Amino acid sequence: MAADAFMQDVAANRLNDAYARTTKEFQTRLKFAQFRDFVTKNPGLRSYQPQSLDESTFSPRLAIYTGTIFGQNGAQMSFTLQLAKEGTTWKIDRFTIP
Repeated sequence: MAADAFMQDVAANRLNDAYARTTKEFQTRLKFAQFRDFVTKNPGLRSYQPQSLDESTFSPRLAIYTGTIFGQNGAQMSFTLQLAKEGTTWKIDRFTIP
């Protein structure tokens, strides 16, 4: 699943791979350096585990997943991924942390 693969790349600090899983529109809104800074400023993302995702919306062209990451110190971090279909491939279009 695209959302899980993206989050696993982020958690493993494979940011080039994660960024490649984003839509052209995402890349227009957020350049790679900004994406890298966003991940760096949110170190809890490294604690992502595959069971952290819940599908909240799904249609033929849009999917939204929400998740919560539980840090080793008991901290929690919620996030939302919005995916859009680019051609035949699902890609990350928005990545937000409240």
